[in-house]
Amino acid sequence: MAKWMVQTARRCTGLIDLLRDEISGGPLVNIDETPLQVLNEPGRANTSKSYMWVYRGGQPDHPALLYQYHPTRSGRVVLDYIGKLYQIEKEARRRELDTVEIYQLRQEKSKPLLDKFEKWLRTHQPLTPPKGQLGMAISYR
Repeated sequence: MAKWMVQTARRCTGLIDLLRDEISGGPLVNIDETPLQVLNEPGRANTSKSYMWVYRGGQPDHPALLYQYHPTRSGRVVLDYIGKLYQIEKEARRRELDTVEIYQLRQEKSKPLLDKFEKWLRTHQPLTPPKGQLGMAISYR
């Protein structure tokens, strides 16, 4: 069930943006996180926890609702990437590499990780509330 919801959300980004604007334009926004288990999700064990976020807001007499699926709590994913990058830098210090060797190490290990992180950010940007900390961080220029 979650797979079709994610696919639908990706195809409805314009509508989702309008809903977000409507929700954030009201006097109050309610948000609820519900953990759920997704079976047969690529790259994840069947026992992994995923999350459904429900946003409600807009005008009190005509509230808008938005449901948003996340395979993880996004902040953990971001911290994971940052932690891996720090480990690469720690390795460079431990091995006492010169600047050329550090550059080569970063090209070999950091660049593929940053490319993967960029892909993750681009995938999650339309699914992340723009006013939340992650949404603001993704959109920061």
